[in-house]
Amino acid sequence: MLSGTVLGTLPIIAWYGLHVLAALALAATLVISSHREAARHPRTPAFVALSLALTALVFFWR
Repeated sequence: MLSGTVLGTLPIIAWYGLHVLAALALAATLVISSHREAARHPRTPAFVALSLALTALVFFWR
């Protein structure tokens, strides 16, 4: 689809680089917004424990 365009002439490594940059930009946005939200509404110990338990469940689920 991109053949004949400027983007079609980019090497594969450039596509991977652009993909990584986009992922890093998205991750930074999510981390910054999460920190701002946590500053406004601190999490309770029960919420943190539940979040950690659910995360562990996801990682150790068979």
